[in-house]
Amino acid sequence: MMIAGVSRRGKMWLAVGGALVGVLAVYLFVVEPVARAWEGLDRKIARKAQALKTDREILPFAKTIESDYQAFSVQGVAGTSEDEDASAMLATVESISRKDSCRIVNIKESGSGKDGAVSEIRMEVSVEGALDRCLQFLWDIESEKGMILKVRRYSLAAASGGKNVLKGTIFIVRIVLTSHAHIDKIRI
Repeated sequence: MMIAGVSRRGKMWLAVGGALVGVLAVYLFVVEPVARAWEGLDRKIARKAQALKTDREILPFAKTIESDYQAFSVQGVAGTSEDEDASAMLATVESISRKDSCRIVNIKESGSGKDGAVSEIRMEVSVEGALDRCLQFLWDIESEKGMILKVRRYSLAAASGGKNVLKGTIFIVRIVLTSHAHIDKIRI
């Protein structure tokens, strides 16, 4: 047949070519997929080991983290209506201004917005006061314990009434959680 008519040298080249095709087929269909699966398994093991290491590092602080989360989530819980939330925010801002001796000239609500489980109540507050009192007012707004208040934007300038007196506008946002998300227990 056909192979019988081929010289010894040609048979050797056919054998070498067949061996190369066989090796290539074994590499493409056996070795490469096994190596890819092995690397993927190594990556998964490394991720799981890192997650376990992180969990073990966090475990001593689990109770602290959970209690901080509970305190934080209670601060951001919504009232029964948006008006109730806005009036609570207004009362808090007014009590902070009285405590810090920073006079509120004008307050106007700038609307509200909702993004998933979080909603915001926005107010624009115009204030006047001594430099240190205005700065203390800004600080106390940010560090209020009863609710989550953030100063998004402010502008302060010297008032015409004298030195060391500022007037300005502060844009304050109250962050309210609209759904009660709970922290998962840390897995061991």
